[in-house]
Amino acid sequence: MRRSTTYTALILSSLLLAAPAQAKNTSLITMGFGSNVGMTHVNYIGGSAANDFVTELNMRVKMVKVLGIDFNYNYLGEKKGANGEVFASKIRASAVIYPVPTKYLSWYLLGGLGASNFSDMFSKEITKKSFHAGTGLEIYAGDHFTVVAEFLMLIPDVSRISVSKQPLEIGTDGQLPASGISKPNIKDYISPDNFQINIGLKYFF
Repeated sequence: MRRSTTYTALILSSLLLAAPAQAKNTSLITMGFGSNVGMTHVNYIGGSAANDFVTELNMRVKMVKVLGIDFNYNYLGEKKGANGEVFASKIRASAVIYPVPTKYLSWYLLGGLGASNFSDMFSKEITKKSFHAGTGLEIYAGDHFTVVAEFLMLIPDVSRISVSKQPLEIGTDGQLPASGISKPNIKDYISPDNFQINIGLKYFF
């Protein structure tokens, strides 16, 4: 038994010593760092639309070639819409699935949450969070560099949004009536017209 355990340990040690010092972008477990640049297009309640640029720092962990976790930090900061909408949150975390991983490129699906700060991101409350879901493509440029292109559908944090009904009439007490302010639902913003397109470069090791 002891001899068998010794042989097993020697074999495992040999495999570890023979393995490359750095993982590749297609290894069983690998981590990548990089950045994304992109554009958002959103439609607000009331009919107005807006475009904006996004620049993010990115970290992605890939496991067993088909699963991943993605973190993004929008260091240019958030921009609010007329009603308080924040579509492109400052912090974004996603679960990633690779249905078709290959040696040269991989198609993936992702979805997750966004928030303005880490305390909101990791709180148990579903409020103060935005949502996103989409798809993307990784193209492997060598063993470690990866070019990424992705499309995300964006849903803002509705807890921040108050939509005014126009025209508003001041009551006899000088206050705006409560009926003049409405709180939208998440379903009001589920639309492929609210999206973010990213192009990025990552280095995996």
